[in-house]
Amino acid sequence: MKPWQDYELPDNSLFPDQYRVLELISESSASTVLTGFDQKEDAKVIIKCFKNHAKGAYLREISAVYDMRHPFLVRCLNTFHRKDGLSCLVYEYMPDGTLADLLETKKKIEIDFIFQCLNDLLRALIYLHAQSRIHCDIKPANIFLRTHPNGQVDFVLGDLGAACFLKEAQEGNHVVGTPAYIAPERIRNQFFFNSDLYSLGIVAFELYTGYRPFMGTVEEINQANLTEIASLEAIDYQPLRDLVDHLLAKSPQKRIETASLAYSYLIKLQNQQSNRNAHFNDSSDHANQRIQSQTPNEFSINVSSENSILAIQCLHRNDRLLIALTYSSYTDIIDPICPDEIVKSLMHTNSIQITSATTIVYSTPTRIQQFDFVTGESRTLIEKINNPKKFYFNNNKLVFVDDFNVSYIDLADNSGFSFRSSYYLFNPIVSVFENGCLFLTEGMVNEKLVKRDKFGMLITEWLMNGPITAMTNAVDDYILGASLSINDQNLYSIWCLHENAEASNKVLTEKIKQISCTDKTIYWLTQKGDLLSCNRDLEERLIRQCAHQTAKFAISKDERYYCTLDYAGQNKAMIRIYAKEDS
Repeated sequence: MKPWQDYELPDNSLFPDQYRVLELISESSASTVLTGFDQKEDAKVIIKCFKNHAKGAYLREISAVYDMRHPFLVRCLNTFHRKDGLSCLVYEYMPDGTLADLLETKKKIEIDFIFQCLNDLLRALIYLHAQSRIHCDIKPANIFLRTHPNGQVDFVLGDLGAACFLKEAQEGNHVVGTPAYIAPERIRNQFFFNSDLYSLGIVAFELYTGYRPFMGTVEEINQANLTEIASLEAIDYQPLRDLVDHLLAKSPQKRIETASLAYSYLIKLQNQQSNRNAHFNDSSDHANQRIQSQTPNEFSINVSSENSILAIQCLHRNDRLLIALTYSSYTDIIDPICPDEIVKSLMHTNSIQITSATTIVYSTPTRIQQFDFVTGESRTLIEKINNPKKFYFNNNKLVFVDDFNVSYIDLADNSGFSFRSSYYLFNPIVSVFENGCLFLTEGMVNEKLVKRDKFGMLITEWLMNGPITAMTNAVDDYILGASLSINDQNLYSIWCLHENAEASNKVLTEKIKQISCTDKTIYWLTQKGDLLSCNRDLEERLIRQCAHQTAKFAISKDERYYCTLDYAGQNKAMIRIYAKEDS
């Protein structure tokens, strides 16, 4: 086939009187793309003419695009047949070029520009996916710019000829896509709606860095896409890095599930910076005085059956109190003084650990990250790991668990080791001693607690009467754990374990709603609303008699504050914060 530049313009007499052909844009084996002029509308258009042997492609494309109407999708304006029988589609003309053009000419793209691009494209994908269609070929060359007179730029998704119904793609009838941008599962001919989100993650990565995460030949890109985890260190703007991390998860099951969820998270990220500046310029002492002057300090938040709160945490140490609310797909961290505004939102994090007065550590699909709420600075503790399920960070020592292994790293000298994990039904719980020894749960149902030295060698193990559900952090010379009886799932036991002494335990006879731990103490909430605690002496201490409808609680790391969550009607949750000495 000769180069498309050598083709001549078709004769205008072949076209309806409404259209006049202006210029040849491109030629492929299936179609010719032209610029034209719509004399009726007095506007430039794009005319795509399908060749005789490509009638199937025409029928697929017209079924995909003709009824699509969305501000961020290129519009199909008309269809007609030329006098020589070729089928044609007419699209709106986009004179301002594509993202690919922009990437060739602009060295630095501002973060607000990138967020606006993602905003528009996610809204387009929400619409497209709601029609049960996937795009299949999201890349910079298919993303057009539309500039308004006031300077505002819209980002418009084009080439809907690549789009198809999800069912059609899953049946193996679709092979369109650009290797550098397709999701790993597409290499195996598997399709999901969030395959488009992976492609969008590649685009976001490229917009910020100027290059793609995987480069090379088609074979090299495919191999890297299947086996390598992209380094995200070049994305030094942490909110975008977290979003891209979740978009580029290798497994569709670990990736952001829907465009709607990704869009909601993007909006949270855009609002986070201004909220952080507003709240953390407030004096910590003044903020805490306001909490202490009204004990309990309480506020309500909206909930729904589709978006219920799964867990609550008191992220406080020394001089700052924050509340973390975990939902099915994300965790919102809020300031009790301004509960309607989100300080930070974390997507699909498996665990959050408070590590200092102002910092937390959290996991993403490929990283374990430390974040400072005051400075806004983020530090990657480790990257290019696969879906860390649990972790613990202490004194520059990090232990984390993925699908198969337990890994231990001393970040001071990057020494460490990994060993095959022996857990099955439940994710393990992990902790690290100051001296580098680690504790973790193992066994078929997490019924075994194991102490290993900093080289991974077994020191001691204890066998409980059922799954270990909570564990204090490894401090001093003992550790407390809570286990659920495998024979009676209404009974919990509290254990005090010491390497040089016999294990002691206490059976909790009341029904328990929740068990939680701090460094040295175990707390539990009974069915009737009693909030109790014990330490190494295993003596019960009543903290507070809560309302019977209290569903969850959390204790601050330094045990100065605790909070409770009650459901107040169908769509409201009430959170109350108490100073512990007032209880």
